[in-house]
Amino acid sequence: MIDSVDSLLTDLSSRLPQHVLLYDVTLRDGNQTPGVGFTLEDKLEISQKLDSLRIDFIEGGWPYSSLTDVTFFQKAKDLELEHAKIVAFGSTRHSKNPVNKDPNLELLLKCDADIITIFGKSSEEQAREVLKTTPETNLTMIGESIDYLKDHGFITFFDAEHYFDGFKINPDYSLETLKAAKNADAIILCDTNGGFIPEMIEFVVNKSRQKIGGKVCGIHCHNDSGLANANTIAALKCGLTQIQGGFCGMGERAGNVDFCELLPTLRYKYNYQTISDANMRKLKSYADYFERISGFKMPLNKPYVGNYVFKHTGGIHADGVLKFAKAYEHINPELVGNRRDFTLSDQAGSASIVAVAEKFGFKLNKKDPVVKKILNNVKGRHHITDTQLYLLLAEEREKKPLPFELIDYKLMDSKGEKPRTWVKVRIEKRDWEEISEGVGPVHSFDCALRKVLSRHLTAKIEKVQLTSYHVTIHQEEKGTAALTEVSIGFRANGERGSTIGESEDILKASVPPLVDAYTYFLFKMNSHSNGI
Repeated sequence: MIDSVDSLLTDLSSRLPQHVLLYDVTLRDGNQTPGVGFTLEDKLEISQKLDSLRIDFIEGGWPYSSLTDVTFFQKAKDLELEHAKIVAFGSTRHSKNPVNKDPNLELLLKCDADIITIFGKSSEEQAREVLKTTPETNLTMIGESIDYLKDHGFITFFDAEHYFDGFKINPDYSLETLKAAKNADAIILCDTNGGFIPEMIEFVVNKSRQKIGGKVCGIHCHNDSGLANANTIAALKCGLTQIQGGFCGMGERAGNVDFCELLPTLRYKYNYQTISDANMRKLKSYADYFERISGFKMPLNKPYVGNYVFKHTGGIHADGVLKFAKAYEHINPELVGNRRDFTLSDQAGSASIVAVAEKFGFKLNKKDPVVKKILNNVKGRHHITDTQLYLLLAEEREKKPLPFELIDYKLMDSKGEKPRTWVKVRIEKRDWEEISEGVGPVHSFDCALRKVLSRHLTAKIEKVQLTSYHVTIHQEEKGTAALTEVSIGFRANGERGSTIGESEDILKASVPPLVDAYTYFLFKMNSHSNGI
């Protein structure tokens, strides 16, 4: 009997399968995200990353559509993967091709993958309107293609494309496509257009498994209605045991199931384990990795792994979460490798300063002169982070000498080459200069600053790694003269931080947070003496 929230959660958990397999589509479906284009080297590196996370299946791509994918499967054989299986993706034979003369299927046979997944139309409407063939021919295409691959010794999965849309219009025909795929090793139901809701997913999956049996075991959902994760959980409650998804929300249109959100939801809401807790604590770093290598920017407020989802701004929330973390956090951020952070806005009051300062061990009260001085510093700025507040507190309360002082910098005329930046830095009353080039003005400044600090400080500045660089445009109506806010994330020695700067000039917006980042960690490293 369900008479409490706890008993409800116990009942929900009991309805989930004993074990589920994770099938990653980042290299194929994710690669179809506008603006994303993985190189061969990217794909090989990503495969190893996914293997380290204990993903079960890695869909490497579609050989028929890409020469890069053909080469990937040749190279993937040399990867020393400990867990994951490499999967090649393709379609059923063309309606006009004999099965043994279809170039798509022939390339699949030659790619020497561990598993082959083919998709076929599971909607009568799609067969008529897209394939321009008869429903009967489509059934033959599905059956012959699967049998051909099986006859050549391949484990074969069947992706029933547009299955839910097709079932809604003509359930009998959609079920016939699954019967045609009866010799496949696994059948995956696809909400290709991402238009269904959890209750409909559950209804269709149950009806399909009643008619076809346990070979219907996988789910592939798109996120066009924002329900891909919820739909996947609904399918799991029906007994399905394979989840197809990817990372960071990449994929066609609104993207696919996002493991960055789904896996922690299953673990910490349904008490259902898919990957180890140790790997779950690396989830934020995995998300950051996929963001960097793909160039696809996640929303800053993305659940679990976004830079803002455990960031608290202003008095009541900051004060509350410092007193009692559950006041404004649904899980401990460290469980997914994220961190609690604080920012102060221009609306901050004395209570905000006192609350955030307490995190760093500074005992203040609202009437402390330092509080007023910091409030005056914050006013007129959109935000400062807790990292930057620490620097203000260290300077005002502890009178710590700065490890270095940026005296001047100048972006030099590059004449069509890579931009170069000159910097002058003061360390223990002595000025040092360096010039460095970079791929852009911000990068060249960063390289020049790191160069001068690494040469003239004993602290190992190379330990400080920048992990994120986000740009937010305020006052967009001003066009290229709009106010730019730059948010920078960084880490060193297992600790992470963030800093913010703003200006109408993107370089001027980037310089203060970069300086603050290095200053913070030099303070933390407790060494900033002259190394010469």
